Amino acid sequence: MGFLEIPAALIIAVIIVSGIHSRLKKNGSKISFRPVTALFALYLVLYTAFHMIWPAKGARFVIPILPFIYYFFFSAVGRWYAVGIFGRFRKKAFGVASSSAAGATVTALLLAIFAYQNYLILITPVPPLFPETFAYAKDSSKPEDVFVSESAERFFLKTGVKTIAPPPYPGADDFYYFLISEGVTRAAFYRSPGLSTEYSEFPTTSSGGIKRYALFLENALRFEKEYENKDEGTIIYRLNQTYAANFQKAYEMMTGALNDINKEKKNEAENKLKKALVICPSITKASDNLMLIYIESGRLEEAEGLIKKIERGGMVSHITLFLAGELCEKAGKKDRAAEYYRRSANEALKIGDHGILKAAQERLTMCLMSRPDPTAIDKFGETY
Repeated sequence: MGFLEIPAALIIAVIIVSGIHSRLKKNGSKISFRPVTALFALYLVLYTAFHMIWPAKGARFVIPILPFIYYFFFSAVGRWYAVGIFGRFRKKAFGVASSSAAGATVTALLLAIFAYQNYLILITPVPPLFPETFAYAKDSSKPEDVFVSESAERFFLKTGVKTIAPPPYPGADDFYYFLISEGVTRAAFYRSPGLSTEYSEFPTTSSGGIKRYALFLENALRFEKEYENKDEGTIIYRLNQTYAANFQKAYEMMTGALNDINKEKKNEAENKLKKALVICPSITKASDNLMLIYIESGRLEEAEGLIKKIERGGMVSHITLFLAGELCEKAGKKDRAAEYYRRSANEALKIGDHGILKAAQERLTMCLMSRPDPTAIDKFGETY
């Protein structure tokens, strides 16, 4: 906390409490719980108490109570004026003509203090504007360039280059295809020091999407790092256009295969998926669906061979790991299945795919519970 935050907060608190007390009094004597005023006071006290127990940053959490703060603040100022507290100050210091003006002066002073200390509405400092990164992006961009950035509006305003926000897709393949279809050629990312390394510590949809976006950009086959400014914490990537062209062909062929699966045309779908993987072996959605066809048709050896090939190529997704767990479970290999489910849960947690996360957790628990050793779960350790 800043040097002036605590005393300034205490001053505001005392004034507001005094204002609440004055508004609840009738004719300056006994307490009279006027319904509206009492409701305002109760709401303010309970809301503040809640945030003292569970602090939350962001103006949206405090804006709802600002009218009540001002209401009781000026009530206190008016009461103090009536008993002469502001009289001498008003006449000799600033020549303020009324209690309202005196209250406005004091309020402005305190709000200025709080604004300087970044305390009143509990907002985090505005992120830096990254002048060097914006200058590089602007100078190095071509007319046909399209950026993707988690700060799309700001990036566009500062560079003049067309910029879109990252799509919400939880899968890396769907995410990448969206970028290609939108004509994206470059990607920008700000690695905030406050960005948690654990998804569980960063649970909101928007923040989870930022973490997912950061993970997807680390795929060296799809994104080439072209600029990094460690002082500003920014990175600019360029989409690998050769890879993107092959990926697009493979993805569109895979989409046709998925349509065939929905129409129960498994043989046609299998052939299309195999062709898609020949064009682009790292498209995990195609390999996952091909593996699913193998498992559902009882071709476990072919499924196991595909898993080994995927793992050797380092193209494993959280869905691949889940399917590998299912395969091992069908083969009676509970320990291997548990390991795959554990890995699947951990990877699903990183990108926020809670559907697969929950399923992997349940399957993992069942595998461990089925072991003869009653301490199996404890020995397996933390899994998700």
